[in-house]
Amino acid sequence: MGAQCRRILVIVAVALAGMVVGRVSKSAEPGAADTAVRLAQEMAAAASRRDVKSLEKLIPQTDRVAYVSNGHPITGKKYAETLGGYYASLKSLDFKWDRWEVFPIADRAAVFTGWASVKTIDLKGEAESARALFTMVFADDGSGWKRVIAQKWQSEVPAVSAAHPAAPQNSVPPASGISVQFNEPVTVTASTFHLECPLGTPIAVTATAEPASEGGSFLLRPARSLPAGADCKLRVVASQVSDPRFGQTMAEDYAFSFKVTGGAPGG
Repeated sequence: MGAQCRRILVIVAVALAGMVVGRVSKSAEPGAADTAVRLAQEMAAAASRRDVKSLEKLIPQTDRVAYVSNGHPITGKKYAETLGGYYASLKSLDFKWDRWEVFPIADRAAVFTGWASVKTIDLKGEAESARALFTMVFADDGSGWKRVIAQKWQSEVPAVSAAHPAAPQNSVPPASGISVQFNEPVTVTASTFHLECPLGTPIAVTATAEPASEGGSFLLRPARSLPAGADCKLRVVASQVSDPRFGQTMAEDYAFSFKVTGGAPGG
C-alpha cells in the first residue's frame, strides 16, 4: 500500500471518528425537556430560599411581559423588584412541585406545566397554604437558557368567608334561606351543610349555587321555616368542600350560630 493511500485512509478514519464523537457528544447533552425540568427544580429551590438574584438570572431583562401572576403582567425588567417586595413581606416560604408535565417544542425549547404546593409565613407570623399552577416556556436564546414567559394561577385553601340569613325576618323561610360564601369557587356535596334549629334538631337543607358566583356562594333553603326564638347552628363539613382545580379541601369545619328572633313559630 502506497504512502498516499495510507494518508487517505488515515484522513477518512479521523473524519469518521470525529463524526462518531460528535454524535455521542450531542446525544449526551440533556434534551430540552430534561433541561426544563432541571431549571424548574432550581427555580423551586431558589423560591424557597427567597433568592431573587438566582431567579432573575433566568428572566429576559426586557420591557416585554415575562411573568403573569394571577392575571397581573410583570415585565422582565420589573420582575426582580416585584418579587423582591413580596419576599420581603415573608419570614419563610416553602415551594415544591407536586407533579409536572413537560414537552419539547424545539431542539432548544420546552413547555413546563407544574402543580405546586406553596406554604408561607409572613412577618406577623401568619401562615398560609396554597396550591399554584404554572405554565412556563424555557428556551435557549443564544445567550443561555431563559424562562422566556411564565404564567401562574394560585388557589388558596377553600374557606368560608361569610355566612348569614339571606333576609332579616322573624323566621327564615325556605324562600329566603341562608347564604354561605367561600373565598373561591368550590365543589360541595349533599353532606356539606348540616343545620340544627333548635340545637340538637337537624333540619334538611338544599344548596344552590348563587347566580354569577361561579360556585363561590351558595343559598341554603331549609326544608321548613325555622322556629321563632330558636338557637340555631349551621356546620360546614370541611372534607365535603373542595377546590375543583386542585382537589384540596377546607382545613377545618366551619360553624355559624344564630338566633331566630320574635314572631310566631313557623310551620
